[in-house]
Amino acid sequence: MQRVIILSGVYPDMRCGVSSHTWYVAEELSKNWEVHVLTSKHPAINESMDRSFELHPRIKRWRVSALPSIVREIERLEPDVVHMQNPTNIYNQRWNFMPGLLPSFGRRLWKKTRLVVMQHDLAIGHWLMQRKHAMLLKNADAVTVSNDRDYQIAESYVSSNNLFHARVASHFTPPSFSAEERQAVRSELKVPDNGVLLVYFGFVIPSRKLDNLVRAAAILKKDKVPFKLILMGGAGPGAEGYLSACKNQTRELELDDNVEWTGYAQSELIERTVGVSDLFISPITRGADFRNSSFLVAAHGGVPILTTENPRYGIDRELRASNICRFFDPEKPAELAKLIMDLWQDHEARKRMSEACLKISKKHSWQEHARVLSMAFRGDKPDG
Repeated sequence: MQRVIILSGVYPDMRCGVSSHTWYVAEELSKNWEVHVLTSKHPAINESMDRSFELHPRIKRWRVSALPSIVREIERLEPDVVHMQNPTNIYNQRWNFMPGLLPSFGRRLWKKTRLVVMQHDLAIGHWLMQRKHAMLLKNADAVTVSNDRDYQIAESYVSSNNLFHARVASHFTPPSFSAEERQAVRSELKVPDNGVLLVYFGFVIPSRKLDNLVRAAAILKKDKVPFKLILMGGAGPGAEGYLSACKNQTRELELDDNVEWTGYAQSELIERTVGVSDLFISPITRGADFRNSSFLVAAHGGVPILTTENPRYGIDRELRASNICRFFDPEKPAELAKLIMDLWQDHEARKRMSEACLKISKKHSWQEHARVLSMAFRGDKPDG
């Protein structure tokens, strides 16, 4: 069995969207590869998690000065493939060129080891970040991306024979409820009778415009719409002040009975809440794409999604064609409030969107993700 090292600056329970991704990918790949995860030596690393792979939390720093030690750790494990997760919160700083310079170190290593990069956040990055990432992508043996926006940008740097669209999957699976169970859960969540349950899930950061989501909630209350808005997720790195401001705004607008901030939520709460919700809302300023794995929680639960597009950063053509979303301007709370009211009153539209969600979710599985990665590891040509 061939050996793969997943090189990732983060691993559960570090605060980064790539943390859980790393675990899921390693676990699925372990069915067909000998997998080792080389990650940070960090106090948040949860070494007690069940796993089918070897974990090596050894890297203290992810800087250019650490490249020799990173390469030595890779050489020690003698892999056939290095699968690098890029970027992560640990080495995503604008002036950190460690990832791009990795292929220049350990030249003896790369003669016998295939470098495959999983590139996250390419389309929405600053142009300088894109140029920095290009240093790595151009020297990788293969590149995988999770969504159509990143694919369009990566085509500028990578041959189509070496570029793979590896769709990501959800970290959570909402359960199916009977009508009675659904009503019981909604009662526990204090959803008004005949009301609409609105859900947000993800980090609380300024670029998600949750302050405008709260303003939209105030409009719903003024218009006497029965609703409950539940926002699940803690503050992103450095965003504690923004979360506090959003909570203060909720109190000032007298929405405490309508809006609930859960903070970091356990999987059971996330799955149960999404599973009985009516609309999933994600007001992302840079626009949405299928890199946003929170969408897939909603899709698996058959929950219609209200989100955004931003042509400046490209359009995810697959997301637009999926018919699981309605789009709004995240800077216009009144527009969002009207969209919520219109869609809540249009049962047939919600039914069509729900059916589309369940259909698209079948294309997003960790098994399929691992299949495409395995093609990149072996040097096969991409599908299509």
